[in-house]
Amino acid sequence: MIYVITIAIYLIGLVIIGFFKAKQIKTQSDFSVAGRALTPWVLVGTMLATWMGTGSILGNAGKTYQSGMAGLWLPLGSVLGIIILTQIAGKVRSYNKFTVPEIIGERYGQVARLLSVIALVLAYMVIVSYQYNAGGAVLYTVFSNQIDSQLFTIETATIIAAIFIISYTMLAGLLSVAFTDAANGILMTISLVIAFPILWIKAGGLNGMELAFESMNKSSHMQFFSVFSAFDIINFCLPPFLLVLFLFLPFPIFSDINKNPFELIDIKSQEMVVVLTSENELFNTNPELFKNKIKNIFEPLIDFNRVSASVMGKKYYLIATKEERAEFIEVFKISLLDTYAETLAQWGDAEIITDFSYDEKKNKIISIKQNLLTTNNTVSYTHLTLPTKRIE
Repeated sequence: MIYVITIAIYLIGLVIIGFFKAKQIKTQSDFSVAGRALTPWVLVGTMLATWMGTGSILGNAGKTYQSGMAGLWLPLGSVLGIIILTQIAGKVRSYNKFTVPEIIGERYGQVARLLSVIALVLAYMVIVSYQYNAGGAVLYTVFSNQIDSQLFTIETATIIAAIFIISYTMLAGLLSVAFTDAANGILMTISLVIAFPILWIKAGGLNGMELAFESMNKSSHMQFFSVFSAFDIINFCLPPFLLVLFLFLPFPIFSDINKNPFELIDIKSQEMVVVLTSENELFNTNPELFKNKIKNIFEPLIDFNRVSASVMGKKYYLIATKEERAEFIEVFKISLLDTYAETLAQWGDAEIITDFSYDEKKNKIISIKQNLLTTNNTVSYTHLTLPTKRIE
């Protein structure tokens, strides 16, 4: 009965958190990527819990039992995917999209976007289905073992698990799962860290494992190389490698704030110049598309919460409710970005040159000078950024 009570408390806790977080959902960004405002610890936790599912823990354990030490090849694809992700996440974030198909569509067109949607749907039909099956199996096993009479079949248990997972996720999107994922990730990590030395001692270390495998006529289980062919390794590594990229690209994993501020501002400035010079006619033919392109460049660079608070003034900011602040921030952001887009449509053939000179010892606040070069004159202006500990 203790397992039934524990699962019931856990599920009720999830529902309470879901309803609480649902009240914070105001925009699609809040639902899809938690407003891009999750802390690094919560982000790492939710990524960890998302990746360390039944396939990672039980599936890899079963495959390793079959193949031995060579099973250590299995996580390689995920590791490589995360390494690549760290290098491209900043660029991907600049697209300001919510899903991988949107990012691909922005870069390669609608046909590529459609193909990526089909690929993701097919992949996740399989991935999500065995998560439902795993949840159903847990419910069926627990209730069958703890209660004398069988309440439901395993098929019914799977349907119940699927309905609960879908409903809970729909409550608040990423916000509803991120914090519970973080707790689950910590719990799983601690459990595995505790379990490893216990299992190592139980197995008798490498010598104990070697003797055990020899007694089972499986001496090859101690070999790391020459067990799998190159094709097998690619077969193991490529799917999780691609899955990591497709699963986590829209997340605000690595913020642009960690970049060299000179490089960041110069990159964004040059992106803007490209749009204004090569796609300026869009303002007349498709003004909404033109505005969206400008917004995608500026939005990741501006702390709208802080700017909006300054515009409201301390007095009105403090007396406003959380909902009123969120509404003001959204209206202010739309108004400001629309104004930028309409003003910049008159750009012409100007260029922007960034001054990369910087003396870290003499500057606590980074100042970045840029020159706006037009046909008739040159205008200089300066950006001020927050203090930083290190400039790469």
